[in-house]
Amino acid sequence: MTWLAAVTATPAEGSGARLALVYLVVALAFLAIVGPLAFLIGRDANRRGRNGWGWGLTFVWQPVIVGVVYLIVRDRPRHSSATPPAGWYPDPSGAASELRWWDGRTWTDHSTPT
Repeated sequence: MTWLAAVTATPAEGSGARLALVYLVVALAFLAIVGPLAFLIGRDANRRGRNGWGWGLTFVWQPVIVGVVYLIVRDRPRHSSATPPAGWYPDPSGAASELRWWDGRTWTDHSTPT
């Protein structure tokens, strides 16, 4: 029998089921390794205020690329909204003739006329 005949021969009965079983075992092994890592990435992303489901599912789809990208972007601040330093600023409630004290995080109850 030549090699061409061996390659083009009809597969033996039942070999399709064996091949499907091999694919199933490989897929389950892949998920057993990647699944817990995707869970950890998703949980870490949620803790950092990012979309955990998105990062986790994307990691399952492309584990190597997404894993590297996530490690690069995870420590970056989500928004670069720098807050102004503490001080007197125009009252945000709209009172044009008052200044209100900003403590660096929130507006306080202290106000003064301009």
